[in-house]
Amino acid sequence: MSKQTTAVLSIGPLASAPFGDTQAWRVSSTSQLVEGGIPYWLVTPTQPLEHPVQSDFLPVEFLETESVVASVVMLAATWHGGDGVLGYLMDTENVTMDGSVRSIAPYWELSEDGVRHLSNKLKGQVKLAFTIMDDLCLVDDEVIGTLRSLGFHVDVFVRERALATSSS
Repeated sequence: MSKQTTAVLSIGPLASAPFGDTQAWRVSSTSQLVEGGIPYWLVTPTQPLEHPVQSDFLPVEFLETESVVASVVMLAATWHGGDGVLGYLMDTENVTMDGSVRSIAPYWELSEDGVRHLSNKLKGQVKLAFTIMDDLCLVDDEVIGTLRSLGFHVDVFVRERALATSSS
């Protein structure tokens, strides 16, 4: 099976511009969900990096909602989380530091409690946007709904024939 990008995730600060506008976007990093075989997020941080991370991809081990949600939260936490988030990741999720560079263990596993804890820390700092490029993408209505129920601001953009989720 050939590999293709089925979604693009953009992560940016929740509020930007002089008056803390939550509708304005400043992209801090983008990640492509590459599917075909074992899916993974291919990360492209913008410069200057908020927090450099050694791995430029993050696998999605299981093809289920919880795994996709956990991978999005892990991306947001590792690339955009402050010192409190980093401390939690180092204590519980096998994230290490080499100088100022964060490194994710090859076989990470974020628990449900970990997803909730990190979401509570991040939901007031970052917002997410998905560009859905394929009708059969792992990022579906359930993934988006779960991220919103965790408190994240999530915008969704779709191709004409792709997923019917509207933005909020």
